[in-house]
Amino acid sequence: MENNIVQYIKGLAMKKGVCIDENTNLFENDIFDSLEIIKFLAYLEEIGVALTVEDLNFEHFQSINAIICLIKNNII
Repeated sequence: MENNIVQYIKGLAMKKGVCIDENTNLFENDIFDSLEIIKFLAYLEEIGVALTVEDLNFEHFQSINAIICLIKNNII
């Protein structure tokens, strides 16, 4: 699941012509905007990631590492 999420985000960055790593701020580098974050949340739901309202915090989606940490905390 983690690889799928990383590939999704890196694919999105590639489409936008931006090179990123796991610590790149996805909002500051225009990877996520209001529409893309909604699409990403829908993707997470499709692959079985259950998030709560409390999880929908800006800081949880700032980087790939932050997203992976959020998901790992929800799985445990």
